[in-house]
Amino acid sequence: MARWSKTQDEAVYDLPRSKLKTARAWRINEALRDLFQANPGRELAKGLLKRWHSWTRRCRLEPMKQLVAPQQAALGRSPIGP
Repeated sequence: MARWSKTQDEAVYDLPRSKLKTARAWRINEALRDLFQANPGRELAKGLLKRWHSWTRRCRLEPMKQLVAPQQAALGRSPIGP
């Protein structure tokens, strides 16, 4: 089932290919949304979430890094930068 109408799909077609910070944040958000909608098994979900978390930590978007900092601290890792 499509989440986008044809008009919406056409409007966002170029967004993932742009170099805008908002586009990068959107891709990160969509990746997490897809992970939860896919409803993988527990072990697969752990691996996928770990990859998403790593991507988000390295993305150079400060608001996204701040989003994952509490989870990083809860996992026993040091918080992200200043």
